[in-house]
Amino acid sequence: MKDEASGEKTPIENDSFEFLNDLNNRNESLITYVLDDENFILFDNEKDFSIYMNTISSTNKSTYSKVSSPYDNPYSLRIYSNSNYNGLITWHSAKPNGGPQYNGCYFQNGTNSERLRNFSDSTMWKVLQNNQVVLCGSNAFIGNIPNDKVSSVRVSSCYGRFYEHINYGGRSFVLDARNSSSLQISNLKRLRRASWGRNWNDEISSIKLLN
Repeated sequence: MKDEASGEKTPIENDSFEFLNDLNNRNESLITYVLDDENFILFDNEKDFSIYMNTISSTNKSTYSKVSSPYDNPYSLRIYSNSNYNGLITWHSAKPNGGPQYNGCYFQNGTNSERLRNFSDSTMWKVLQNNQVVLCGSNAFIGNIPNDKVSSVRVSSCYGRFYEHINYGGRSFVLDARNSSSLQISNLKRLRRASWGRNWNDEISSIKLLN
């Protein structure tokens, strides 16, 4: 049940709720495929999820962009430290001799994909500005370590899978925007992670992007 003023959801505790609650709590690798703000599909194993993804990929294959990797585009993924898309966290690195500058700084180590694979690795999230290691402008407030600090997300023209542990571990949820301009969640408190009191706010530790 959704509170119209706050947007917060509270459970209607019937048999279906108890089943979903039990499934969430006992499955450490549960996959949530988000359809929209109100609807999602749950997968309790990777095999069933892969079958589903292969099916819809085959159906929509002609609409998917294969031009470049989403890791090369800073606009394919937007992650924020606050709800309602406030506090942009920079993850994309553009070296001075390779493409446009992004927020006036670039990361010292690792690739974009490596950086998104481990939100707790401080070496991957250090940046250089004027040849000195500094805090990137938009990341200063999180100390360049975004682990468990994401509160809203936006994915554009690609597939994004968000994990609760580093190196793509634990539970995950999916925003599949390959067949649309973008999908987003303005407040991760509204997306359930396990039992009803546990949600995805401040729980993301790695992200995978695909065309």
